[in-house]
Amino acid sequence: MKCLYAMILGFLVVLAGFGEDLSVYETLLVPVDVAKFFSGQKDVDAFLATNTSALGFYKAGVFYLYHAYGLVNTLGVSQKDAKKMVQKAIQLFEKVETLESKEPMVFSMLGGAYLFSCQWGTPLDKMRNGRKGVFYMDKAVMMSPTNPRIREQRLRSYINLPPQYFPNMLKSVPEDADFLLKDMAERSALYGQYGKELSSVCYYGKGLVAYYQKEKEKAKEFLKKVDGASSMYENAQKLLKEVEK
Repeated sequence: MKCLYAMILGFLVVLAGFGEDLSVYETLLVPVDVAKFFSGQKDVDAFLATNTSALGFYKAGVFYLYHAYGLVNTLGVSQKDAKKMVQKAIQLFEKVETLESKEPMVFSMLGGAYLFSCQWGTPLDKMRNGRKGVFYMDKAVMMSPTNPRIREQRLRSYINLPPQYFPNMLKSVPEDADFLLKDMAERSALYGQYGKELSSVCYYGKGLVAYYQKEKEKAKEFLKKVDGASSMYENAQKLLKEVEK
């Protein structure tokens, strides 16, 4: 199974822009802040040697995971260290899970870490980690079905899942896309300019599923709505060429 995805959390305009109450776990996801959590590896080690709290483990997990994603580089690591970084993040998030079982963002981040780890290992490892990632992301959505950040994280993750191995993405992707499009229509001021990017992710996801389901006209309709300045535009154009063959 190919690398499942390079996750882009659309986080951060959304996190900063929503005028609603966020859990403390959600407030700790802005890259510019995450980069300042620790000054270096010795700082992380010293912190973890004495920390016993779920929130502390979570902060360190996010710190490592963002290094794997390439969003921060306080530690000065290269991309070849991404596997090690994501493994450390998973270990920490699993500790958080045992201490804090009521915070959906914990499960969403753990799911994302497992899916990202599907770049490495045997086919069996990739399938096992992929299933764990799907389990945790679906659990997060079940716990907080109206949380747009969790919906977006699942959407951005699942558009990279091969449907032959993860057929539930055919249901989850359009479900998340429709939820977000409706939320943006009702609360457009909260999304601001980021709405164009997120709408494009939604339309790309809907077009992709239509393509998988051999609904060519629907696929073309959705893919043509992807904004030219969005991160999804290049992918949408490639998929359109496939649809039009």
